[in-house]
Amino acid sequence: MVRLDRGGEKPPVVVLIEAKFHSGKSSVADAQTPHPTDQLAKEWDNLLQVADEGAELYVVYLTDGIGVPADDINDSIQEWRDMRPGAEDPKILALSWRDLGVVCRDVLNDNLQATPHVLRAWLDDAGGARLIASTLPIDPQAKTTCLIFVDLYRMLCRLQLTYFYGVHVPRVSVFSIWQFNTFPTRWTRIETVPTIQWSFSNG
Repeated sequence: MVRLDRGGEKPPVVVLIEAKFHSGKSSVADAQTPHPTDQLAKEWDNLLQVADEGAELYVVYLTDGIGVPADDINDSIQEWRDMRPGAEDPKILALSWRDLGVVCRDVLNDNLQATPHVLRAWLDDAGGARLIASTLPIDPQAKTTCLIFVDLYRMLCRLQLTYFYGVHVPRVSVFSIWQFNTFPTRWTRIETVPTIQWSFSNG
């Protein structure tokens, strides 16, 4: 559970993260019980009890899928409505582990445009992260932070937790200089033209 203070008189934001990897919800709805048993509905029920009064609440359903797990979320909301009639619907957000790869790419790409004193990195065409230049940073933490994102992105690629980012043009190295050769045209004069005699034949 993460609590985010927004400062001033604004209420805090409390986020409960339910993380899944190669697995679904650990419990589903059970009409025989008087309280929510669906995992996400149950966690929303618990969140209401432990969060600050007036806080903005969210449950984040973190999975390894590409699309939104709409069926899982809708089932949880429906059970909440059945068990807590009249109460406000739970705010359940979907997030994929694959979105972390997008964050890592953005961070590393930003560092490409940053000062030379910050570690520079780029993402190769194979989808992995490879360092191409590193100088002593002004802030030692800057280098450490970049390396964390490089390692995190490598791990996501190894686990195939990435999106299709499109087709990339491979890097081409010039190994030789070449050009089309032209040859001079030489003409040979015909001194004599033979006489050809012919006529239409009547068969």
